[in-house]
Amino acid sequence: MVNILNSFNLSKLAQIDVHNEPLIRRTVIDKAVQRVRRLLATISWDPKIVQWLHQILLDNLGPSYLGAYLDILQTLKSKLPTFVDKMMYAPNSSLRTGPLSNASLHPLLESTWDPVASSLLQDKPKKLPSNPVIVLVPSAPILSKRNLKWIKLFSHLATVVTISTNFGKFLPID
Repeated sequence: MVNILNSFNLSKLAQIDVHNEPLIRRTVIDKAVQRVRRLLATISWDPKIVQWLHQILLDNLGPSYLGAYLDILQTLKSKLPTFVDKMMYAPNSSLRTGPLSNASLHPLLESTWDPVASSLLQDKPKKLPSNPVIVLVPSAPILSKRNLKWIKLFSHLATVVTISTNFGKFLPID
């Protein structure tokens, strides 16, 4: 586990101030979670060992490594919620108080964190100059979720006009 946290921390430090840092950080977190899953699979997710490891890490990790561990734990919780709950709610864990108690960690682990989301908000498309109109002619009479998403994205750039067509109306009937 120490090797996983070391490589995670070094990878995170190596990617500071890179243009696509959020994407790389998400990849680094996912790789670390995959390595933790493999590590815990070697002990068959034995609850006693996993709970012991969790308690040891919470008690002894420094601030930067604790942050890395919580990033990994948060992503692991989104993928394997029951196993993380078993790990966190050990019989001895209810005795823990303060910022690292289960009551304090629970809201943090429940919220999903995506480092890419903040960069998406910065790169909102701007309206095109001189008020253009985008005309969309769908290839099918029913609008799918994908088409609606494209319409929404185009509406940030310009006025969108969708021309609905009725394909069965003009077909000759024999």
